[in-house]
Amino acid sequence: MNSENTLTLSQPDQKLSIIPSYSPQLQVPLGAELERHEMELTDSLRYYGHTSAQVAKSLNALGLFYQYMMQDQMQALFYHEQAFQIQHQLCLEDDSIATLVDMASLHEMRGETQQALALNHQALILLETLDTVSKTDPRRFSIRRSMERMSRM
Repeated sequence: MNSENTLTLSQPDQKLSIIPSYSPQLQVPLGAELERHEMELTDSLRYYGHTSAQVAKSLNALGLFYQYMMQDQMQALFYHEQAFQIQHQLCLEDDSIATLVDMASLHEMRGETQQALALNHQALILLETLDTVSKTDPRRFSIRRSMERMSRM
């Protein structure tokens, strides 16, 4: 962020200011952080193959980076969708649920409420099929609360 609290995408080496109330200002170079995530993906592909949990994790991390740090929603959606395909293929239900919620959040940010609701609904259905999840799992409440909020829009 610069002094006007905006992020300029045309300058990948620009520093993002993070100012917590309890510590001095920290500087994180966005270009270096992006490069780190891309290297993690490259290493994961090399060591684990194209359809591994580690590759899906790296893809999802890139999706989140593009979604929240770079504000590039189309690139974020690309990485989230790639991650979800691998997670679904490998039956990584917990990771799939998280990625569906991330994609729902992205669609909500874009004003695409119906897509966001559908993805949250898909995440909720998947969550409810898991035998290991209790009825009081906080993810249930979080997804339902998000869906209720979007339904009021």
